[in-house]
Amino acid sequence: MPIVLSGLHVIVYHQLVPNKRLTSYFIYIGIIILSVCLSLPSLTYKQATEKVLNNHTMTIVDTGTVPVESSWNPFAPNRAYYFKGKNASSEEITLMVAPATGKVLEINY
Repeated sequence: MPIVLSGLHVIVYHQLVPNKRLTSYFIYIGIIILSVCLSLPSLTYKQATEKVLNNHTMTIVDTGTVPVESSWNPFAPNRAYYFKGKNASSEEITLMVAPATGKVLEINY
């Protein structure tokens, strides 16, 4: 959504600023700023890593992101953080952290 609004910014700027319609232009800029703020996840990758290491005694071997299915919402994150590692007894443990809620889920497969 922020990418689309930024692309449309070129068209809106070209139409509104030369015609001295600055109020409409600044309202549009406010919408862009609001959409960027709403689309940021509440939990960053670094915070998710710290949360996993604080709650689980493990050494992380592999990390990444995995797609998650959600309702159509352009502001909701569509990927979750993935951590694979070994715990103190050398057992493999796989965790997924939802960036929207901060919930840590253990994946068993």
